Amino acid sequence: MKVLGIDTSLPVGSVSLINGNELVASKSWNSPKQHSVSVFKSLQQILGTNKNRFYEIDLAIFTAGPGSFTGIRIGLSIAKAFKASKKIKKIGTVSTLEAFSFCFLNSGLPVFVIVEGRKNRYYTYCRDKNRDIFPPEDIPEEDVIDRIKQLPGQIIITGNFDLSSSIGKFFKEKENIFVKRTFSSIAICASLYAKTFGYREEIEPIYIRRPDAKPQNKKLG
Repeated sequence: MKVLGIDTSLPVGSVSLINGNELVASKSWNSPKQHSVSVFKSLQQILGTNKNRFYEIDLAIFTAGPGSFTGIRIGLSIAKAFKASKKIKKIGTVSTLEAFSFCFLNSGLPVFVIVEGRKNRYYTYCRDKNRDIFPPEDIPEEDVIDRIKQLPGQIIITGNFDLSSSIGKFFKEKENIFVKRTFSSIAICASLYAKTFGYREEIEPIYIRRPDAKPQNKKLG
């Protein structure tokens, strides 16, 4: 199965192509104001310019948030254009939080994802290889720390947040917490998450405002 992954929800955007369990190509860029240009340039570098280049793609996966409003809009506009063209067999989305979580699931430890929101709030999600531990949430800093304190044993923290903030300082004081930054593109992690756990068919932004806000994923079959 060939899976095309596209992420423009974060400052560092990325595009990847996976064939089965093999990474065919990956491109990333750190220029959020250039997402609309860089994403098409990366697609061209990975897929070429042949008019039939999209027909061999089995699934295209996009991150649908939380993240940059403009970045998410760019990604989903491309997703809708792909869907309208009918050149790619299946189009779907996963949340940015889900994509981040997949980067470290093979560690065997719970992975707690944090993405900074606005007004001292954070988007969070926690799972291990087998199950969700905490659903996607939009919570204040004190609740983030409370969730983490509820987790026994060692924990991996990842995501997009400021390590110099008070929440980052809290992590540095805990010997059981390992803060890790992903060196893989989020597009790769999003593709692998979709292959393993499923994806959403709706091409819409993912808004997280309450603990039960996670839509049902479609299982690959």
